[in-house]
Amino acid sequence: MGTPILFSPENVRNVLVKLPSVAALLPDPALEGEPSDAFPGVLRKTQREVYRWIANTHYQHLADAVLHLERVHAAGCTFGSLLSTRDREQFVSLTAEVLVADDFLRRGYDVQTVQRSDQVSPDLLVVVDGMDVAVEVYSPRELLAVDAWVKEVSDLLNYIDVKASYASSVQTKLEQQIPPDRTPFDPWAHAKMLDETGGAVLAHITRDVEDALAGLRSFAETYRHDGTPLLTTVELDDVEEAPDAGPLRQGTIGYPGFSGYSPAGVFRRTSARCR
Repeated sequence: MGTPILFSPENVRNVLVKLPSVAALLPDPALEGEPSDAFPGVLRKTQREVYRWIANTHYQHLADAVLHLERVHAAGCTFGSLLSTRDREQFVSLTAEVLVADDFLRRGYDVQTVQRSDQVSPDLLVVVDGMDVAVEVYSPRELLAVDAWVKEVSDLLNYIDVKASYASSVQTKLEQQIPPDRTPFDPWAHAKMLDETGGAVLAHITRDVEDALAGLRSFAETYRHDGTPLLTTVELDDVEEAPDAGPLRQGTIGYPGFSGYSPAGVFRRTSARCR
């Protein structure tokens, strides 16, 4: 499990007031997860993935996302473990189904979700102009290790349960070589490197960040991903004790670029697996 999501039960409760169909399927936010160590009585923390949406509606794209969530549940749709899962990849897959179902509903079509079983079955049944259509939602994702690295580092710096406010910067990049390496770029190379080294580097970063924030110290360190040309630099600035109501944090994150990366090539490679 990664870093738990730090959230305000009061703020989540205010969001759920506007999402009655979703609220009816979730526990009281005041009972969700466990109390924060750094902000007792004010914040809690949870591994429930749906809190990535409902605890962060100050971001406009997530304020829109929770409306999609409410519309589909108000229409009677259900999506397996969507509201209970602690698994990020499962949550991402299920939210793809939510977005497709919501799009059909907004077009005025009747939508039903299919109960999950061990049998091969579609995800949605849609009535389109009097015709029944079975819909399977396929959401291929490549470079999963890169995505996981970005999310795990972001979670650490956004949600670490320490009473500190700060600005953070994380940059993962290839070490420059002189003379430059002219070998053609492999878009999967970074994912392979991060899959092999990400866990150990993240554990090292976590220890160092916790130590720096415990002393309310600024911090800058570069970490080598052993056996690869990848380097990750972490910086914490403007570190100060957080207000009792919760931390004030902002940050940026960068990861290896994909010059020469071909989305069409990735789709071709992924779709070939379905043949």
